[in-house]
Amino acid sequence: MDNKRRGKCLIFAHSHFLREYKKPIPMSEKCIQYIESCFKGLEFEICKYKNLTIAQIAVTLSSVSKEDHSNADCLVVCIQTHGSSSYLRAFDGKYKTEIFFDSFNAENCPSLAGKPKIFFIDACRGHKVDPGFEKIKMIISLKKESPEESNEESFENCKVENFNYAQASIVRNGD
Repeated sequence: MDNKRRGKCLIFAHSHFLREYKKPIPMSEKCIQYIESCFKGLEFEICKYKNLTIAQIAVTLSSVSKEDHSNADCLVVCIQTHGSSSYLRAFDGKYKTEIFFDSFNAENCPSLAGKPKIFFIDACRGHKVDPGFEKIKMIISLKKESPEESNEESFENCKVENFNYAQASIVRNGD
């Protein structure tokens, strides 16, 4: 990374919602603090946006995409919200993830052309609940002198969580 600055890290955090989907996201503020700390440590310029409406998201993305990023290495966008397989949720309604990708393509943000644009989306992708798996015991035996000597550690977790998915390009309908 050879530019004068690392770039911007945009954090869109939605913890409160209007109308039909009122369930707040617990721990949202703590997650934002972790994200901010991580990217500050990597020398990113942090821009936080909380509980924006769809219109405010669009205006923000348009404004940032028109900035000159030519002396930046990359752009990072972090989104924390509720969602489904086809949309994310803003304070006042649903929107598609494409609004982020489209805002920073080479046509709409030429100063980021050829540079990495990294998106982290923390949102559910549907209504099915992960059944998790039964609590299990792991038996860790280190240099056992006898069968009775062992350290037991138990844990419980979901089968599918915190997956990070990345592609070099995005898939569009009809592609």
